Amino acid sequence: MWINGNIVAVSGKGLVRHDGKTFRANRVIGLPDYLHTLLLVRKPLDAHESEPVFPSGTLGWHHPSNMQRSVRRMRERIEYPDFTTHVGRKTVATILDTSGQTAREIADQLGHANPAMPQNVYMGRGVQNPAAAAALHAAYNSKE
Repeated sequence: MWINGNIVAVSGKGLVRHDGKTFRANRVIGLPDYLHTLLLVRKPLDAHESEPVFPSGTLGWHHPSNMQRSVRRMRERIEYPDFTTHVGRKTVATILDTSGQTAREIADQLGHANPAMPQNVYMGRGVQNPAAAAALHAAYNSKE
């Protein structure tokens, strides 16, 4: 999927689409098969790439506050009262982390320019480190 901008509400102008805050805002990311299929089914074949996949009732862009209302409704529907878009983003990072993705790969998926960001904020610190324990054990045994 090509991520190439976002929608912001600007006082006096209404909704404005812009190219994002950083150069990483314009990127291509891989999607899981189920989501790729959903997007193919949802978007008409003759739609232009700049048109929304999930348009508003007037077939335009959704206002950001309306998107938040949709998230609140979904949160009630799935009975997860603490869910936010940030929780969803952290969940994606956690899944990628536990599947063995590197900090750089996770940063690429999330759109961070610096891999330290997902590493410091999203990725979990492993409590167990069997290799470290084995190395310390070997060092201890070599002194005997």
